[in-house]
Amino acid sequence: TRAEFAKIAVTAAGSADTATMLEKAASSFKDVKAGAWYTGWINAAEALGLVQGVGNGNYNPNATITNQEVVTVLMRMLGYNDNLPGNWPVNYVTQANKENILDRVAIVAAAPATRGDVVVMLDDALDTEMVTYDKDTNEFVMKQITKGGDQLTEITLLDDSFDGSFVEITGFDRVDDVRDAAKQTLNWEEVKIGEKKETLIIDDKTEVSYNGGSLFSLQGHAGKVYFVEEDDKYYARFIEVESYTKTTSTEPEQDKVGAKVEVGKTKYNVVKDFELGDLTKKNSKYIMYFNEDDQIYNVIADADLAEKSYIVKSVKGSTFKLIGEGKPSTSVTLNDDDVLVYTEDGFIAPSELKAGDAIQEIETDLYVKIDTATGELTKTTDGGKKATIGGTSYVLNDYVKVDTDLEKTDTEISDVYGSEVTYVLNKDNTVAVMILGDDITGTTLYGVITGGSSTSDDDWNAGELSNVKIFTAEGTTVTYAIDEDEKEDVAATLRAANMGKLVEYKLNKDGEIKEAELVDDHRFAAGEIEVKNNKYLVDTQDKSVALASNAVIFEVGVDDGDVDVTLVTRSALLSGGDFTPTKVEGVEIKGDPTDIPAYAVYDTNSTGGIKVLAYTDANGENYLYGVVDGKPFENADSDYNVMLVGDDTVYEYDEDAMVPVDGALIQYTKSGDTIEVKAVFESGDDIEQKIYEVVGVTDGLITFDVNGTEKNYMTDDDTIVYVMNGTTGDYELGSVEDVVDGSFGRVVAMDEDDEYIDCMLIDEYNEYTPAE
Repeated sequence: TRAEFAKIAVTAAGSADTATMLEKAASSFKDVKAGAWYTGWINAAEALGLVQGVGNGNYNPNATITNQEVVTVLMRMLGYNDNLPGNWPVNYVTQANKENILDRVAIVAAAPATRGDVVVMLDDALDTEMVTYDKDTNEFVMKQITKGGDQLTEITLLDDSFDGSFVEITGFDRVDDVRDAAKQTLNWEEVKIGEKKETLIIDDKTEVSYNGGSLFSLQGHAGKVYFVEEDDKYYARFIEVESYTKTTSTEPEQDKVGAKVEVGKTKYNVVKDFELGDLTKKNSKYIMYFNEDDQIYNVIADADLAEKSYIVKSVKGSTFKLIGEGKPSTSVTLNDDDVLVYTEDGFIAPSELKAGDAIQEIETDLYVKIDTATGELTKTTDGGKKATIGGTSYVLNDYVKVDTDLEKTDTEISDVYGSEVTYVLNKDNTVAVMILGDDITGTTLYGVITGGSSTSDDDWNAGELSNVKIFTAEGTTVTYAIDEDEKEDVAATLRAANMGKLVEYKLNKDGEIKEAELVDDHRFAAGEIEVKNNKYLVDTQDKSVALASNAVIFEVGVDDGDVDVTLVTRSALLSGGDFTPTKVEGVEIKGDPTDIPAYAVYDTNSTGGIKVLAYTDANGENYLYGVVDGKPFENADSDYNVMLVGDDTVYEYDEDAMVPVDGALIQYTKSGDTIEVKAVFESGDDIEQKIYEVVGVTDGLITFDVNGTEKNYMTDDDTIVYVMNGTTGDYELGSVEDVVDGSFGRVVAMDEDDEYIDCMLIDEYNEYTPAE
């Protein structure tokens, strides 16, 4: 439209700032209303003398622009005006032909202009010299400007609009040197500008032409770099890539005369004096670089490209755990002040990355955020060293297989055939990381055996095992069929004698169990298990094991003779203090009551942390916290029951002990589905007596004003926060992020070992006058 082209013209004339200043100004055109998106652009185009409207005081912004109108504006941008001899539009079209602006288009002057033709004509206009009208001679003469004390002529529209110059480069170097992370600039090429070599700087204003990809795909390409000089430094503003590449799996060879490069039966012209160097042959694809004349000027093997890629596993402050290069997790320090990350939208600080992002390391202080790819894994070849994903073959060197939680998985690659996988490639196109989805067969799953049946009768194990019931890590009980081919081996594990035990298992493509094994390699010794520093579990042999942030925790009990399994949160287990697994009595197996001996077993992730833990009913002063959800009630058996916010379990409690109150925060111990209330914190006077204003919040630290004295408390990922409304008595489970300056709160419990807050209340809705 005419409005859209006004924006193109004003931008190409280097006057975008003018449009911004004039966007609220009244237009001289009756049909250009104030506040429209195009008002500033049309006002600027008129002020620059590029447009004159369609007559009768109108501009007609939403009409389709014609070729002759486009040509007229382009020529005015170059300095031509209505003093051109002849009548409009012939005079403008004729001059455009003389300046070669119409060489690459086939247009009819009065026809609507297409987007493609506009781009081509504008491209040629930008490289055309500017003119000015000399009234004395009635001629258009070359524009002259004074720059650095010198009189310059042959100034192109691009030079004039953007006050820059360009250098031609036959092969771009790699971008790899951070100049100033705080100012987000990179050192790049050393090129000859004037009489000496200068360093070009890249910043967030640098753009790359469409066929060049990103800044970090430029190596080896050829073209022009348009730059500006600011404070004696040279900044790249636009990188015009004029070369292109072709990739082949067939090794290129140069003919005897040196005039051609042959790839199979195809022959390509080469530049003068071209020599094909030694190419890496193993697992290589070959990248051929062509100039504008379709001649090869460089060939490289992608196996020689060294940049490695990673997936961000976790971020904690400036410490990043990365997956890649054969390492399930490697820690690096990426400070915002020293390191840059490049994205398609410009530079970002490392702190803006999050778990699951893929990055490629250029240098220790420079990374590029890259995309992951997804495709169907159909086969592996060469002894498992290559994989075909989405129809393309990739080399598998030191790649890492992880699950969707970014934990290393032992899934066999053959179990993945026919499934969608997500993967990240190194610069040399080898696979760095492969993410296997939850629905892929062969993934190791965990659960607790709760029942089963046989083909003969309901007496489990009396006949051939037909299915088994497992309480899964998702908190549901699933009945699985057994893979016929693996039934004998699987049945040895999934038998009645192992009721209530933790098992790891794998499924075939039909969802049947094909592998099963008890988890008992890692076992806590009998007796009390100590909780240490809100992170570790310590057994009676003083062995400390970290509990992973995404650990799955099963507590195994009994309910009316059935195995009763509960999922326990990591924070609840760690905040509850030391505990002792106890024998589970009264489980009915084969119709007879049987005991499950006390146990606590676990499996570890790739870093040695506990990823799955199961233990029989915990006994001891294991203090937990929760908010009562609704009034306590009696069930049909006259048991006293209560439910807690964010927990679907119905808990029994002893009415002769402390009674929970609707909407109150309680401290309690738990054994199976039975709780004993240790303390009740109600909204009202008892809370108000110990509630104080938050006067400072930083990462890991909360400061309260306690009667005029600032008191600091430390928090971590395991700190439990309940957001309350002291007026209504309502509570909801929150997080440390809910604690803000000016809110009021109280610390309910501290961890005595590490002095971090275990549990706290925060009221965002009310102000208090704390008692002395």
